[in-house]
Amino acid sequence: MSSVKHPYFGTLNSLNSHGPDVVWEGKIAINNTETDAMVWIEGNTSFQMAQLDAFAALLTNISSVDARARIQLCNHLTKDDPHYLEYHVNELAESPVIAELIRASAEGIPSADAFVQKMRLHNIGLWHGHKTPLILDYMIDSDYSDQILAVGISLDGEAIDVSWES
Repeated sequence: MSSVKHPYFGTLNSLNSHGPDVVWEGKIAINNTETDAMVWIEGNTSFQMAQLDAFAALLTNISSVDARARIQLCNHLTKDDPHYLEYHVNELAESPVIAELIRASAEGIPSADAFVQKMRLHNIGLWHGHKTPLILDYMIDSDYSDQILAVGISLDGEAIDVSWES
Protein backbone atom coordinates (compact mmCIF):
# COMPACT_ATOMS: atom_id res chain seq x y z
CA MET A 1 0.00 0.00 0.00
CA SER A 2 1.27 3.47 -0.96
CA SER A 3 0.62 6.33 1.46
CA VAL A 4 1.21 10.09 1.42
CA LYS A 5 0.18 13.04 3.60
CA HIS A 6 -0.99 16.14 1.74
CA PRO A 7 -1.93 19.53 3.24
CA TYR A 8 -5.26 19.71 1.36
CA PHE A 9 -6.30 16.05 1.17
CA GLY A 10 -4.79 14.70 4.39
CA THR A 11 -3.44 11.16 4.45
CA LEU A 12 -4.08 9.22 1.24
CA ASN A 13 -3.63 5.47 0.90
CA SER A 14 -3.76 3.45 -2.30
CA LEU A 15 -4.77 -0.18 -2.00
CA ASN A 16 -2.39 -1.69 -4.58
CA SER A 17 -5.34 -3.17 -6.41
CA HIS A 18 -5.56 -3.78 -10.15
CA GLY A 19 -8.26 -1.19 -10.75
CA PRO A 20 -8.68 2.44 -9.84
CA ASP A 21 -9.29 3.26 -6.17
CA VAL A 22 -10.99 6.27 -4.63
CA VAL A 23 -8.44 7.64 -2.15
CA TRP A 24 -10.24 10.84 -1.14
CA GLU A 25 -13.85 12.04 -1.11
CA GLY A 26 -15.13 15.46 -0.26
CA LYS A 27 -17.78 18.09 -0.92
CA ILE A 28 -16.82 21.20 -2.85
CA ALA A 29 -18.93 24.36 -2.58
CA ILE A 30 -19.72 26.02 -5.90
CA ASN A 31 -22.58 28.32 -6.90
CA ASN A 32 -24.36 27.88 -3.54
CA THR A 33 -24.42 24.09 -3.81
CA GLU A 34 -22.13 21.28 -2.78
CA THR A 35 -20.72 18.92 -5.36
CA ASP A 36 -19.14 15.53 -4.69
CA ALA A 37 -15.43 15.31 -5.49
CA MET A 38 -13.24 12.22 -5.57
CA VAL A 39 -9.53 11.59 -6.11
CA TRP A 40 -8.89 8.34 -7.97
CA ILE A 41 -5.57 6.52 -8.37
CA GLU A 42 -4.78 3.53 -10.53
CA GLY A 43 -3.73 0.46 -8.56
CA ASN A 44 0.01 0.02 -8.00
CA THR A 45 0.69 3.71 -8.76
CA SER A 46 2.76 6.00 -6.54
CA PHE A 47 1.39 9.36 -5.47
CA GLN A 48 2.98 12.42 -7.04
CA MET A 49 2.88 15.45 -4.74
CA ALA A 50 3.02 17.88 -7.69
CA GLN A 51 -0.16 16.37 -9.13
CA LEU A 52 -1.89 16.43 -5.73
CA ASP A 53 -0.85 20.09 -5.36
CA ALA A 54 -2.33 20.82 -8.81
CA PHE A 55 -5.56 19.04 -7.79
CA ALA A 56 -5.76 21.15 -4.62
CA ALA A 57 -5.24 24.34 -6.68
CA LEU A 58 -7.98 23.30 -9.12
CA LEU A 59 -10.43 22.63 -6.29
CA THR A 60 -9.52 25.88 -4.57
CA ASN A 61 -10.24 27.74 -7.83
CA ILE A 62 -13.18 25.57 -8.93
CA SER A 63 -15.37 28.58 -9.78
CA SER A 64 -12.98 29.76 -12.50
CA VAL A 65 -12.45 26.19 -13.74
CA ASP A 66 -16.23 25.78 -13.90
CA ALA A 67 -16.57 29.04 -15.87
CA ARG A 68 -14.01 27.84 -18.46
CA ALA A 69 -15.70 24.44 -18.65
CA ARG A 70 -19.06 26.09 -19.30
CA ILE A 71 -17.56 28.08 -22.20
CA GLN A 72 -16.33 24.78 -23.63
CA LEU A 73 -19.80 23.25 -23.13
CA CYS A 74 -21.42 26.14 -25.04
CA ASN A 75 -18.92 25.78 -27.87
CA HIS A 76 -19.48 22.03 -27.94
CA LEU A 77 -23.28 22.33 -28.07
CA THR A 78 -23.12 25.07 -30.69
CA LYS A 79 -20.38 23.87 -33.02
CA ASP A 80 -19.53 20.22 -32.39
CA ASP A 81 -22.58 18.32 -31.21
CA PRO A 82 -26.00 19.96 -30.73
CA HIS A 83 -27.63 16.53 -30.27
CA TYR A 84 -27.37 16.53 -26.47
CA LEU A 85 -29.44 19.73 -26.28
CA GLU A 86 -31.85 18.54 -28.99
CA TYR A 87 -32.31 15.19 -27.23
CA HIS A 88 -33.29 16.86 -23.96
CA VAL A 89 -35.65 19.35 -25.62
CA ASN A 90 -37.34 16.67 -27.76
CA GLU A 91 -37.44 13.79 -25.29
CA LEU A 92 -37.67 15.41 -21.86
CA ALA A 93 -40.10 18.32 -22.20
CA GLU A 94 -41.80 17.12 -18.97
CA SER A 95 -38.69 18.12 -17.01
CA PRO A 96 -39.42 21.41 -15.22
CA VAL A 97 -35.96 22.68 -16.14
CA ILE A 98 -36.40 21.86 -19.83
CA ALA A 99 -39.96 23.21 -19.86
CA GLU A 100 -38.73 26.50 -18.40
CA LEU A 101 -35.98 26.74 -21.02
CA ILE A 102 -38.46 26.05 -23.83
CA ARG A 103 -40.91 28.68 -22.51
CA ALA A 104 -38.14 31.28 -22.21
CA SER A 105 -36.81 30.75 -25.73
CA ALA A 106 -38.18 32.77 -28.62
CA GLU A 107 -38.24 29.81 -31.02
CA GLY A 108 -39.04 26.97 -28.64
CA ILE A 109 -35.45 25.77 -28.70
CA PRO A 110 -33.18 27.13 -25.97
CA SER A 111 -29.81 28.58 -26.85
CA ALA A 112 -26.72 26.62 -25.89
CA ASP A 113 -25.82 29.43 -23.48
CA ALA A 114 -29.20 29.30 -21.69
CA PHE A 115 -29.04 25.49 -21.57
CA VAL A 116 -25.51 25.44 -20.12
CA GLN A 117 -26.43 28.05 -17.51
CA LYS A 118 -29.09 25.63 -16.20
CA MET A 119 -26.73 22.64 -16.13
CA ARG A 120 -25.52 21.54 -12.70
CA LEU A 121 -22.00 20.40 -11.91
CA HIS A 122 -22.89 16.93 -10.69
CA ASN A 123 -19.50 15.38 -9.90
CA ILE A 124 -15.80 16.26 -9.84
CA GLY A 125 -13.39 13.42 -10.60
CA LEU A 126 -9.65 13.92 -10.10
CA TRP A 127 -7.71 11.14 -11.81
CA HIS A 128 -4.14 10.82 -10.54
CA GLY A 129 -1.76 9.73 -13.30
CA HIS A 130 -4.28 9.99 -16.16
CA LYS A 131 -3.92 12.04 -19.36
CA THR A 132 -7.19 13.83 -18.48
CA PRO A 133 -6.67 14.48 -14.77
CA LEU A 134 -9.89 16.36 -14.01
CA ILE A 135 -13.36 15.38 -15.20
CA LEU A 136 -16.33 17.65 -14.49
CA ASP A 137 -19.70 15.92 -14.98
CA TYR A 138 -22.58 18.23 -15.91
CA MET A 139 -26.27 17.32 -16.01
CA ILE A 140 -29.33 19.34 -16.98
CA ASP A 141 -31.90 17.66 -14.69
CA SER A 142 -30.82 14.53 -12.84
CA ASP A 143 -34.43 13.76 -11.83
CA TYR A 144 -35.36 13.23 -15.49
CA SER A 145 -32.14 12.31 -17.28
CA ASP A 146 -28.99 10.34 -16.51
CA GLN A 147 -27.19 11.88 -19.49
CA ILE A 148 -23.91 13.63 -18.67
CA LEU A 149 -21.66 15.99 -20.54
CA ALA A 150 -18.20 15.33 -19.12
CA VAL A 151 -15.61 18.07 -19.56
CA GLY A 152 -12.00 16.95 -19.41
CA ILE A 153 -9.69 19.52 -17.81
CA SER A 154 -5.88 19.73 -17.81
CA LEU A 155 -3.83 20.34 -14.67
CA ASP A 156 -3.56 24.01 -15.64
CA GLY A 157 -7.37 24.31 -15.63
CA GLU A 158 -7.96 24.41 -19.38
CA ALA A 159 -10.75 22.40 -21.02
CA ILE A 160 -9.42 19.53 -23.16
CA ASP A 161 -12.56 17.87 -24.46
CA VAL A 162 -16.26 17.19 -23.93
CA SER A 163 -17.91 13.79 -24.11
CA TRP A 164 -21.54 12.66 -23.81
CA GLU A 165 -21.95 9.87 -21.27
CA SER A 166 -24.78 8.19 -19.41
